[in-house]
Amino acid sequence: MTCGLPGAAAYLGFLAPIAVLALSPFAFGAASAMVATPDSPARLCLTLDPPAMRELRRGDRRLIVVVHAFQPGEPPLGRFVVSLVGSANSKPVEVTRFAVHPLGAFSAEERARQQRFLVSLEGQASMIEDNRPVCVEVAFDAPAGAVKGAMAEVGVELADESKAPEK
Repeated sequence: MTCGLPGAAAYLGFLAPIAVLALSPFAFGAASAMVATPDSPARLCLTLDPPAMRELRRGDRRLIVVVHAFQPGEPPLGRFVVSLVGSANSKPVEVTRFAVHPLGAFSAEERARQQRFLVSLEGQASMIEDNRPVCVEVAFDAPAGAVKGAMAEVGVELADESKAPEK
């Protein structure tokens, strides 16, 4: 007597999640989403191949910070600071700021309301090291404790420059 799926069906059941991941446009070059609050920034890292690292250093490629979900808190706040995180002994260096607009709550299920912000790391090329993940911190632009109940679910991706207009 046999239990479970027949051999071929079990094999396909094993391969299906791998195929979905491989076909996803964000399977490579996307970090998992993390939650940022005014008291705790989100730290997001991407592991990239050497050509992508060179393109980031030159400014030929950019990161995209994606705000998947957002709650403005009280008083309402939607401004963020993005900092590049270098080696363990270095302090994060601010690379850009952005603001969610319009200033209203949305959930991750509301995909049409997600907001995306391009981030160039060209000015901080010396902090991008080969064979190390590229890490950024996304933080609310407010002192800790100044805003109550604010939250942002954020992620970071590598921009697909193949679709960008010619320079």
